[in-house]
Amino acid sequence: FSSLQMLFSMYAGMRIAGVTGLVVAPIVWITCVNFLKTGVLDGFLGGVSRQECMARIHRQWDEHDSYDWCHTIPNAMLVSAALLYGGGDFARSICMVQEGFDTDCNGATVGSILGMRGGAGAIAEEWTKPLSGMLETNVFGVGTVRIDDAVEKTLSHIV
Repeated sequence: FSSLQMLFSMYAGMRIAGVTGLVVAPIVWITCVNFLKTGVLDGFLGGVSRQECMARIHRQWDEHDSYDWCHTIPNAMLVSAALLYGGGDFARSICMVQEGFDTDCNGATVGSILGMRGGAGAIAEEWTKPLSGMLETNVFGVGTVRIDDAVEKTLSHIV
């Protein structure tokens, strides 16, 4: 579960579960926000180094535990730290997710957030050129797609 997936699932929970969802979703949200604030944001604003921030996350959550490595909260903390300490720089932020936990999902989340923020032009050619405008998926029946086509299809569902 990435942090974005968590937000969407909370919204869906509120829409589907009615009153129960209205009660449960804010509790989940408040818990996660508290971890992000006290575990990442307060330290960042207080001058804690990136290395110390990551060490704090690892002291609190055990990525070798069969549950913690994919738990929403430590991964949301790591994504938040990568965005804050990366300062909006795509490469620096993306590379910070290698600190552990669910690295592929966290990299996708950080990349998506920064990509939406700055557009494709904000991503250096060293990251985009090797793709040659194509994306190889593991989705059954989909195979290789043009990135521009995937973007257009995604936007058609949003707009």
